[in-house]
Amino acid sequence: MAIFYGGINKPAASTGTQSTILAESGLLNALYGETAAATSAKGEAAALNVEAAGATAEAGQYGIAGDISAQNAQLAQVSGQLQEYQNTRNLMKTLGAQSAGISAAGFANSGSAVDLARSSLQQGLLQGQVIGTNASIEAGGYFQQAAASAAEATAAKSAAATEGIQSNVAGQVAALDTANAAATSGYLNMIPGAGANVPGIPNISAPAVTTPAAPPVIGKGQ
Repeated sequence: MAIFYGGINKPAASTGTQSTILAESGLLNALYGETAAATSAKGEAAALNVEAAGATAEAGQYGIAGDISAQNAQLAQVSGQLQEYQNTRNLMKTLGAQSAGISAAGFANSGSAVDLARSSLQQGLLQGQVIGTNASIEAGGYFQQAAASAAEATAAKSAAATEGIQSNVAGQVAALDTANAAATSGYLNMIPGAGANVPGIPNISAPAVTTPAAPPVIGKGQ
C-alpha cells in the first residue's frame, strides 16, 4: 500500500533496496535536476551582474568622450572667433598702410588707389568668411561626436539596467530551484531506507527502517 503525501506517492513500507526505492519515487533525479538548475541560475545571475557593471562603465566612458567633444566644439568656435578678429585687425592695418602710402606719395584716394583698397577689403572679408565657415564645420563635427557619444551612453545605461533586471530574475529562479531542491530532499528523507549515501546530496540523512519484533504468540488456553 502507498500513502499519497504532499503530491508524492510515498511507499508505506519498503520491500526493496534503497536504490529501488529512489528509482521508483523519481525524487532523486528531480533533486539532481533542481540542484543543477539552481547552480546554473546562480552562474547566470553572476555573469549578468558582470555584464551590467561593464555596460555601466562603458556608459561612463561614452559620457566622458561626449563631454570632451562638446568642449572641443566650444574651443573650435572660440578659436574661429579669435582668428576672425585677428583677420579683421590685419585688414584694417593693411588698408591703413595703403592709405598712408598713397597720401605720402602725393596721390589722391581715388582711381587706382580706391581699387586697391577695395580689393584688399574684399580679400580680407572673404578670408574672414572662410575662417568662420571652417570654425563652424569643425565645431559641428565635435558636436556630432558629442551627440553620438551621448546616444551610446544612453544605450549602454539601458543595457546595464536590462542586465540588472535579468540578473535579479536569475537570482530569484536560483532561489526557487534551491527551495525546490530542499523540499525534494525533505521528501527523500521521509522515504524509509532512503537515508544512505547519495552522492552530492549531503543533507539526506533519514534513518534506515527497522522491522519491529513480532509479538509473542499466545496459545489456546493461556
